[in-house]
Amino acid sequence: MSGKSVAEIVGGAVFLVIGAAAIFHPASAFRTILIIAGILIIVYGVFQIAGWSKRKNIDFLSPADLVSGVISLVIGILFVFSLKFRNAVSDIYAVIMGISVAVGGIALFISGVSDLKQISGAGKAEFVKFRKNSVIKVILGIVFAAIGILIIAKPESLIKIIGYFIGILILSGGIALIADGVSKRNEDKDVVE
Repeated sequence: MSGKSVAEIVGGAVFLVIGAAAIFHPASAFRTILIIAGILIIVYGVFQIAGWSKRKNIDFLSPADLVSGVISLVIGILFVFSLKFRNAVSDIYAVIMGISVAVGGIALFISGVSDLKQISGAGKAEFVKFRKNSVIKVILGIVFAAIGILIIAKPESLIKIIGYFIGILILSGGIALIADGVSKRNEDKDVVE
């Protein structure tokens, strides 16, 4: 068994555990992603400040780089170390998404109703042809509007959905890694024999 196939199988198993943890604790998974984003923002801020410092010596100085770096550092530190900040950001994100989904659902509903009104005067063949699409628009509009309102009322529901999605993605990555590792292991056996 080659080292690469063992590493893939072990890595896949780790991904399976992390994915399962994300599925069982979806809000924690989403907030962990926010911490990782905070670390990346801190790194960006450090590079912005370092770049500004280097350019200071060659007369290519822009205060925007320094300000951007400092603001990035502050936001990154808040993401990493402040639970209240992470919770506020995730709730704001969820409300914005909820509003977007609700407005999209209402627009789809209105479009479907408008289509039904327009085709009601058309001939029977056209009415039958376009009725199904219009009814689907109306139904989906109602569903999306309801989901949007639910997300606005309970922002943590979107956070859980995102956490489940993260868990499923990580689980599927783990399964793919294990399958690839097992496949390579079997190929190695065939070559030896």
